[in-house]
Amino acid sequence: MDLKTLVAKERKECKERMIKETSGTYVLIYILVDFSILMSGIFGFYHELDEQYKTIITFAVINGFAYEALTAYVSGVKENGIRTNIFTKYIFTPVDTGKLVLAKLLVTARLIAVPVILSQLVAISVFLINPDNAGGSLVDITVWVPVINGVLFLLYDAIGYMIKCNEANK
Repeated sequence: MDLKTLVAKERKECKERMIKETSGTYVLIYILVDFSILMSGIFGFYHELDEQYKTIITFAVINGFAYEALTAYVSGVKENGIRTNIFTKYIFTPVDTGKLVLAKLLVTARLIAVPVILSQLVAISVFLINPDNAGGSLVDITVWVPVINGVLFLLYDAIGYMIKCNEANK
């Protein structure tokens, strides 16, 4: 099975699991994601230095919860009411595990790409509207926090997928 087909299959199954297992509460997940996008607009305004760190941490925690809720159905499945490792379902199928981990990571990247890009656009637009109160220049790290948060989440998920895949192969 090639990577393109595997990614399409994983994305379709992930959507089906999300709709089936959440019983409609996936709408709340998308509301949380929308809130995290609006939070990046609030974050874009300049605060005092001690408030700025609190805002960065708050933004990172809210985005972490939103992205984790959005991508929870990529790596887990509910069987008999218990959440299990999805990689155990692929033990007896002829799929390269490295390709499977890459496919799941691509599905995760596709799921969080829209919120990350929208958050980044909101943060840059807030900076462009009022650059004097937004903390300095475009080189300032606080302008790029949504992208940094998204990349760190992808790294976190990549490590998690590799660990889950190794546990399933044991």
